[in-house]
Amino acid sequence: MMERIDFENKDIVKAMSEAQEHRIDNLANHDEAITNQIEHGRILNGLKLPWAATHFDVAMPLGTCSVLAGINSHKKSTLSVQIMLWITQHHDYKVGLASFEMTIADIGELMTQMAAGATDTTVEHWQKFKEYAKGKIYVFDQIGSVAPEKVLGAVHRFGELGCKFVCVDSLMMCSLGGKDSLERERAFITALNGLARTHDMHVMIVHHVRKPESGGDSYIPNKFDCRGSGQITDLVSLLMISWHNKKKAKLVQLRDRLGGTLTDKEKDYIEKTPCQKLIVEKNRYSPYEGHINLWQHPSRQHTKDSSQRSMHFDYNK
Repeated sequence: MMERIDFENKDIVKAMSEAQEHRIDNLANHDEAITNQIEHGRILNGLKLPWAATHFDVAMPLGTCSVLAGINSHKKSTLSVQIMLWITQHHDYKVGLASFEMTIADIGELMTQMAAGATDTTVEHWQKFKEYAKGKIYVFDQIGSVAPEKVLGAVHRFGELGCKFVCVDSLMMCSLGGKDSLERERAFITALNGLARTHDMHVMIVHHVRKPESGGDSYIPNKFDCRGSGQITDLVSLLMISWHNKKKAKLVQLRDRLGGTLTDKEKDYIEKTPCQKLIVEKNRYSPYEGHINLWQHPSRQHTKDSSQRSMHFDYNK
């Protein structure tokens, strides 16, 4: 997929050195930036997440990649779409989605529902969202396994179109298996990092974790549970784990759809326990690591609390 560089070739080394010449300077010449950071603290630059409480701790810097990982059906794609929509609203950037697990119709319906903040999606909602999406939201149309070269080509094209946030959903569908799979994964993530730098954009990679040996859906994964090479998480700037509270979801379904009777303890659990956790496991540009509690709104948005108020969406932006 990627040609190996001969680091012993003197001509190649010389060319690489000349290409990086402008980046090398005396440390003292960076006085202004260093002084400003010492006096005022480090500024967290990058794309923010949709939840205000995270804005001082978590950001997705342009020119880098992140991983959003989790167990199957734990809302990874849903969260990535909400992040994408929020970026179009609050950063006024174009975004791109290469989803190999959702059809274009599914993507359009999910985005429309989230934007409307509605329980059900109507054609009128879509017609309104369609006008908003023109020139802002781009998608790559392919379901199932796809050659990594095609994925890189799609990400490159998103960058050419001016997208500043691109989501690849998911790494498992990028045909990186085989006897040299670990090397292919490393080369692929390295190439995505290169494209992120080239186009000054952020690339989020949706990834899966290994099936828990015990605990099932109640098990909360960590960075060591991510499938494949450890270099996947080593090479990205931010690693987040998406965990959906299946116990709460089943209790809500029992109460609302099946007409079941809950105990006081179960009612209390629903009332006080978040629907979702977004767990920051690696954060290269901030010391923050920890759990972000989220509540699921009927529109499939995730909100910061249980108030059941959806995030406002401005169609005129």
